Amino acid sequence: RALPQVLRGLRALTRELRAGADPLAAVDGAARAGHGAGADVLNGLLVSMRAGNGNGPPEAIADGEGPAGRVLDALCSGWALSRQHGVAFGRVVSGIADQLSDELVAEQERVAQLAGPRMSGYVMAGLPLMGLLLGAGMGVDPVQVLIGSDAGRLLLLVGVALMCAGLLWSARI
Repeated sequence: RALPQVLRGLRALTRELRAGADPLAAVDGAARAGHGAGADVLNGLLVSMRAGNGNGPPEAIADGEGPAGRVLDALCSGWALSRQHGVAFGRVVSGIADQLSDELVAEQERVAQLAGPRMSGYVMAGLPLMGLLLGAGMGVDPVQVLIGSDAGRLLLLVGVALMCAGLLWSARI
């Protein structure tokens, strides 16, 4: 959920750098204009840039976990490349933003493709309850059959176990 905010922050930083701003001023301006995870990543980059060690973000800032930490690591590495080898920092930031954008598009496509099977699983899990309502509507007492006999209790136990397994499988999808 934080990735769109990080992407907006990177796009703002790219615009600042393309406008000719000094990299430190550009990161500072984009961090102030940003919000949420995007501002956090840019503030972490700013601290690393001001430290000037080129070894990546300080341990207090980079947790190294999750996409935002990965983006911060990539930005700090890009800044180190820019300082040591003269690589244009704007192109590095633009490349990271493009990669992040591609990841977001792929994630949205994956979620859209799985929406149908996930909904089908939930509908299938609700069918036994609909069967109970249908039986009650026909004048039969399905709850009494399931609770009142040993075979019914066994069927109830197996049915509930299978329904829970189906719901877990749908959630896993």
